[in-house]
Amino acid sequence: MEALFKLLDNYFSQNVAAGFQCINLQVSNKRNHMVIIAYFLSRRISLYLSSQKSNGQPPAFSDYILNISAENDNGKDITSGLVLKRNSNFAGTGYQYKINEGHIFFRSSGSTGVPKFICFTAKNLIRNARNCVDFFSLNKKSRVLITVPIYHMYGFGVGLLPGLLCNAEVYLIEQTNVVKLYQCITEFVPDYVLITPALIRMMLTVKFKLTHKCTFITAGERITVREYMQFRERFGNIVNIYGCSEMGAMAASVYTDGIAVNSSEESLRAMPGVIISIAEKPRGEILCRSDAGFSFYTDEQGNQLPLPDGDGWYHTSDLGEWADDNSFLIAGRIDNCINLSGFLTCLSEIECAVEKALPEVKRVVILSSQDDLQDQAQLIAVCEAEPEAAGGLTVPEARKRCRKVMPLHTIPGQFLFLSKLPLLENGKPDMTQLKRNYSQ
Repeated sequence: MEALFKLLDNYFSQNVAAGFQCINLQVSNKRNHMVIIAYFLSRRISLYLSSQKSNGQPPAFSDYILNISAENDNGKDITSGLVLKRNSNFAGTGYQYKINEGHIFFRSSGSTGVPKFICFTAKNLIRNARNCVDFFSLNKKSRVLITVPIYHMYGFGVGLLPGLLCNAEVYLIEQTNVVKLYQCITEFVPDYVLITPALIRMMLTVKFKLTHKCTFITAGERITVREYMQFRERFGNIVNIYGCSEMGAMAASVYTDGIAVNSSEESLRAMPGVIISIAEKPRGEILCRSDAGFSFYTDEQGNQLPLPDGDGWYHTSDLGEWADDNSFLIAGRIDNCINLSGFLTCLSEIECAVEKALPEVKRVVILSSQDDLQDQAQLIAVCEAEPEAAGGLTVPEARKRCRKVMPLHTIPGQFLFLSKLPLLENGKPDMTQLKRNYSQ
């Protein structure tokens, strides 16, 4: 690796102006891209990670744009595949970065949709990754298969960087489908596989079984208890990571001796070095504190943005409660809670309850519709189910089953059955389309 790094030292000394601020590194899940990232981290060069297929304008705080051609992936002459150019949008930076500290930026649309950038120091990213190394007991004999983009915090901070730190064998694949994943698991024989909830659901639709059992790590959108149990029986153990781009991995499903002993809907335990607090009892906003979190936000010009809360805690906007002294439960998003008969209720909790009451339903999205003649929100359950499975399920029958396991005030008044929910590219339900079509 050091020989490759010396080639890169020579390349950048000849092609990059002295005193540059930041490089926009456009990457995909390929081995030589992994080597370039490792180089930048070792040299404490500030970089903004983005997709190689990105068509957007790079932020104005990046002096250069670095792309890596697809032709060169042999790792021998790594500089021959580099395509470096000046950023025509460069406008300097509003924040003076400390020399040799190395900053890594991730893009975030933020809650308002206005682009902003999350800034980590290399030191904190490495601390965050070491938390994952310790949690999963990774070592140089470990084999890690990454199927998610390495320009996002999940793929980078939970998979790639922990693998690099402990010299594990890391295998990257992109544009994953079930067949490709099956082939890679069979050939690479990984110990750990980073996967998305959408791919988990795709795997449950196929008939093959894996002869090699490994631990699958997932993050983001929740999976149901039924999906969790079916997947674990057929393919191996699942560990659910709770985290965000600002704080990296904050907590994970309880994991002991290589086995996740709780499902994704049950308790989570803080990662090493992370402190979790619940703002109020018995239920309140989940707060996080860690010395491995992000440093600040910036705008596209590099101007440092004020943090929304100045109390030293990262406010997740998730609603949670303690399960015991060491683990906690996530009830849902604070902005996804409504008042039902005087009770503050998370729609995600109702979704879980409906899925348990109606086993023929694959997924449920609960929408709320405010009636002009009533103060209380009216609930609509949009259910994904195969036509033959839902054919005999009427609204009265659905409500009858739900009454057996749910409080009366939480039972949806309407049930809609679709063969397929509209999805976004990341596999999450398209809430904008669902609300437009069914709750107005």
